[in-house]
Amino acid sequence: MELLSAGWCAAWTAAATGLEPPSVPPFSVDEVLEGPSGQRRVRLSFNGTAFALAPLSADDGAPNATLTLSEETAQGLASGALSPAEALSRGLVRVSGDLTALIASQEALAAVTARIPRA
Repeated sequence: MELLSAGWCAAWTAAATGLEPPSVPPFSVDEVLEGPSGQRRVRLSFNGTAFALAPLSADDGAPNATLTLSEETAQGLASGALSPAEALSRGLVRVSGDLTALIASQEALAAVTARIPRA
């Protein structure tokens, strides 16, 4: 399954079902994945009780933050070979906006990623 494809987003959202929500306000973060075939864009959202990941649509409005990263970096993060802190400190992720709620949700997000079956 291609990373950040519609299928990946559906699997990620299903893995998040039933997860104990973090104590953070609702937020949305756009992820822009840059690869040889162009850009893929998804939105990670938290409505106060549940997470969802979906392809970004034109009417989604402005996010709290945007993360831009390469396909290689995204693969490393998805597999657990690269931690979010390491990716940021090495400059592998470009960030704009407010990441406060996303950072506070890292434990919950890691739990979701660990639930996704590896191909």
